[in-house]
Amino acid sequence: MSQKNGITATLKKTWTLLDGSTALGRVNVDTGQYELERIPCPYGHPCDWLVIKGTKIDMAEGAWRQWQNGMLANMEGHPDFVKPIDWGDFEIVIEG
Repeated sequence: MSQKNGITATLKKTWTLLDGSTALGRVNVDTGQYELERIPCPYGHPCDWLVIKGTKIDMAEGAWRQWQNGMLANMEGHPDFVKPIDWGDFEIVIEG
């Protein structure tokens, strides 16, 4: 499901994510690659959210990106700021 100009997320494990279309508000999302869309925060905060295209399954963009291997480059003050991190099966690879 790759796309040239959009955003994709590759999940390496099943994640429980927010789902605005269910009574429980959460849904399990299986491993795989998903096309994402950027939307304004549904709670009015000054941040963007990434939604699995065609669904109401989402979370804040920073929450998606925090699970990518590399460094906590956007979390100055965190004890692991700019230290290499390997999330293993928890990694979510964001492209785009």
